[in-house]
Amino acid sequence: MKTYQSLQLLLATGLGLSAVSCVVETPAVTTTTVETYRPGYYTRTIPGQYETRVVRGNRYYYHNNVYYRPQGEGYVVVDSPYGTVAASTGIVRTLPSGYRVVERGGHRYYLAGDTYYRSEGDGYVIVRDPF
Repeated sequence: MKTYQSLQLLLATGLGLSAVSCVVETPAVTTTTVETYRPGYYTRTIPGQYETRVVRGNRYYYHNNVYYRPQGEGYVVVDSPYGTVAASTGIVRTLPSGYRVVERGGHRYYLAGDTYYRSEGDGYVIVRDPF
């Protein structure tokens, strides 16, 4: 939307008055605010368009690449329960926080919650429970 302002100038000359009209075009200003939430951020409410996702028996609320978990009377932003996954390869680039290393049959696995990962290429893949 454009707004127009009319500027009227009256110039006085020694012979009399002259009227000059000038139109100044001012484009409307649009401001967009983008908020990025990091794990640990606490909020009383979550966006209305969220999806409910249950991962390994835990309920998460997901909206715009952000995962929330209930905490107290509100919600806290948490890491993805899936780690960071490269969609085209199924490779998890980083393990979820709190993982531990376990050995089974001469193989090394990484356990986060009740999900096992195995090192592969530039990351990790989710595997079945080796025990």
